[in-house]
Amino acid sequence: MTLVIARDYACPFCERSRATLDDLRKKYGNDLRIVHRNFIVHPQVATAAALAACAAARQGKFDAIDDALWEKGFKARTFDERQTGSDACWTTPEGCKVALGFARDAHLKLDRFKDDMRSCHAEIGADMRELTGFAIGSTPSFFINGRYMVGAMPAETFETLIDEELAKANQRIQAGTPKAAYYKTWVLGKGLTKVDSPAPAPPSGNGP
Repeated sequence: MTLVIARDYACPFCERSRATLDDLRKKYGNDLRIVHRNFIVHPQVATAAALAACAAARQGKFDAIDDALWEKGFKARTFDERQTGSDACWTTPEGCKVALGFARDAHLKLDRFKDDMRSCHAEIGADMRELTGFAIGSTPSFFINGRYMVGAMPAETFETLIDEELAKANQRIQAGTPKAAYYKTWVLGKGLTKVDSPAPAPPSGNGP
């Protein structure tokens, strides 16, 4: 099972969904993979955080930075300044002060972290374009083995879809689909690559 979440680091409903995702991890264990994708709707305060999470992931420290970005960043309303324009903080030699503080606490290599924040810009832009092609227009949005759901729903709502998809997956695996190939074969291989009426592109400035 793969659950893809499209989210923004300044979205209160995205933060609220964290506890639900933790509950789902505990219930389904290794049967559930959670994938985080960026859809930035608050560019002035959320862009640097998205870049920081991407950069931390390249050093294997996504979870540590993700937690800090929510607990010490979003909840404390502590955001990096200058997040748009040619002088955005990640383009400067000193980097983004708040993000660098979280990276330092997580014992990341800071020079590499700053370089990766800049190069992650293209990766996040690709996330935005792909998600827009699937008609995503708000956060949090979810795909559960390709089935779409939007909003910070209770765990029971997720469980209904997960259980349905898990039952189908188990039947197909018993019929001969290799477990490791299930998502690629039945979700990516059989699903749509975009929707017929995608959501409008985010307004100018809404995203990296």
